[in-house]
Amino acid sequence: MDLAKLFEGLPGLTKRLGGVHYEAALVCLEKHHQSGVQCHLLNSLNENLSILELVWAEEITEQTRNSWNDLIEATEWGAAGIAILVILECTEYTVIRRSKRGTGFDYWLGYKKDVDDVGENVLKDEACLEVSGILSEQKRGRIRQRVREKIEQTKKSDDLGMPAYIVVVEFSSPVVYMVDRMVNE
Repeated sequence: MDLAKLFEGLPGLTKRLGGVHYEAALVCLEKHHQSGVQCHLLNSLNENLSILELVWAEEITEQTRNSWNDLIEATEWGAAGIAILVILECTEYTVIRRSKRGTGFDYWLGYKKDVDDVGENVLKDEACLEVSGILSEQKRGRIRQRVREKIEQTKKSDDLGMPAYIVVVEFSSPVVYMVDRMVNE
């Protein structure tokens, strides 16, 4: 999975904002890994869905590190970048816009197939995405706890009747948990 794909942009993600997510992800990954690192994609039952190879070509500069000196913020933005790529790679969805605060999720998702068929301005909301990041799991079980918290958080939007994807990224392992929560669960 080439992280540079974030520079291509999406209906709900400009190329420049994709670049911000890219930089943040690299700062977090660089603390522990080199390009080509294997990343386990797991579901809520801890079952391995896939192994992703995370690749990038750019070297992180001191200026980039200084720009992302707040590692909490870098973790949030970097996790969102990885989550967006996982959604693109593993589902039929794309990001169509950022969500407003208080909805219980971060992004609205629409079907990728509709991007070619209709204009980006008429894509329909079909699912939602909630993202969380952990730079380094300090306490065993923290990742799974975060997944449970985010599942609970997305219940705020159950009245929409849409599936909610929860993606939690842990950078030091690295591991990504992806949960597809249907409203009736």
